[in-house]
Amino acid sequence: MSNIFKVDPGPGFENILEKAVAVLRSGGTVVVPTSGLYGLAADACNPEAVQRVITIKRRSALKPVSVLAGSRQQVEQVCAGLDSLTMALMDTFWPGAVTFVVPAAQTVPRALLGGGSTIGVRLVAHGLTETLLKRLGRPVTGTSANISGCPAVDRIEAIDRELARAVDMILDAGPLPAKGPSTVVAVQDGVARIIRPGRVSAEQILARAESLRKLG
Repeated sequence: MSNIFKVDPGPGFENILEKAVAVLRSGGTVVVPTSGLYGLAADACNPEAVQRVITIKRRSALKPVSVLAGSRQQVEQVCAGLDSLTMALMDTFWPGAVTFVVPAAQTVPRALLGGGSTIGVRLVAHGLTETLLKRLGRPVTGTSANISGCPAVDRIEAIDRELARAVDMILDAGPLPAKGPSTVVAVQDGVARIIRPGRVSAEQILARAESLRKLG
């Protein structure tokens, strides 16, 4: 397909990266690599772009869409505020495979929230996508690059053909480590809860939360 771009470092790399930034700034969609799976990225601050992601994935409007950030400053763009335990857990497990559910800023597109008031956010651990987001200056949607209900993919060849045709650009970084989805965590009333098991074990996260609580 003409919208697939190999992103090995070398001649042409910068041009591909700048093209991807331009696509996102214009409200388009880009398939991007993360540390374990490919994600479907659109400007998380653009309501129309977010809605396009939901439409492409055939995702229920009642299901929230998580966000990928390229920096802690980008996390602050979508959060209404962070408690001390959440921030300490972020310091421990980021960048990487833990998504934190936090209060959403008033400016966040409502389509990201699935009817709620919180948003899932993760600091991306893949160097290419981190660079892309820092150049964009804004977080992007972090949902997996698959039709809702179908398996997430760790290589471009496995992406659903309908989805591949619907997106504007695909960044092919080769096969990813296939580590599975992130662990989703929420802190409520000073207590960490596991919302979805994932690559980082619940035991590891809860043990760290307990040690932080004891430190006071």
